Amino acid sequence: MKYKSKIDWWFHLTVFVFIFFTFYFIYSTIEGKSSFALLSILSLAFLSLFLLPDYLSTYYYFDKEALIIKSGLFTKIVIPYSTISSCEAGTMHATTAALSKDKLIISYFSPKGKKYVVVSPKNKFDFMTQIKICTKKQ
Repeated sequence: MKYKSKIDWWFHLTVFVFIFFTFYFIYSTIEGKSSFALLSILSLAFLSLFLLPDYLSTYYYFDKEALIIKSGLFTKIVIPYSTISSCEAGTMHATTAALSKDKLIISYFSPKGKKYVVVSPKNKFDFMTQIKICTKKQ
């Protein structure tokens, strides 16, 4: 089962403001303001490599053997169900694949010790229920 990330208003606002300024920089560059050329390139690169992929493709997927957390182009975390120790509401500074302040903290064990990942599924109750079901099967 696949759960899309919940997205708060502040993240929507950040994306739309960044898109507006990126197009403004590109327009200014086309109009002959060469001082905006570098800003155009940098903002377009940041928008297309980081912001939009996170915005459009942050989700959490329950596979047969593991929870797969995907966020943007560069983050993919695979957590076997047998290693998950808890899933609780809260906030913390850890690896995050959350686009909302309404977060869940998943703690799990890896060969390097106990780790945490922060997620923000749209439907927290169903997500937590699914984790409980999958971890009990293991």
